[in-house]
Amino acid sequence: MTGVVAPTRSGRRPRHAGVQEALRILAVAFLLNWIWEATHAAAYVESTGPFLYRLRHCLPMAGTDALWTLALWFLVTGAMQRADPARRLTTVAVLGAVVVLWIYNSMSGRRA
Repeated sequence: MTGVVAPTRSGRRPRHAGVQEALRILAVAFLLNWIWEATHAAAYVESTGPFLYRLRHCLPMAGTDALWTLALWFLVTGAMQRADPARRLTTVAVLGAVVVLWIYNSMSGRRA
C-alpha cells in the first residue's frame, strides 16, 4: 500500500507525513469547493458572465472554504487520533455541515 507511513517507535508518524496529508486535504478541499462555487455562481449577480470568469471569480471563496476544511480536519484529527480515517472524515463532514448551517442561519436574519 503506497502513501501509508508507518509510525515511529514513539507511535507518532514522521512530521513530513502530516504535512503531506495536510496538503492532500487542502488540495482536494480546494478542488471540490471550487467546483461547488463555480456551479452555482451564476445565481449571484456579481458572478454572471462566461464560465471561465466564474471559475476565476470563485477562487477566493474556494480557497477560504478549503482553509476552513483544513482547520476542521486538524481539530478532528487532534481530538480523534486513534480513530480510523473514515470515521475522522465523516466527523469532518458532519462538523462542516453544522458550521455551514450555523453561518447560513446567522446570515439569513440580516437584510442589506
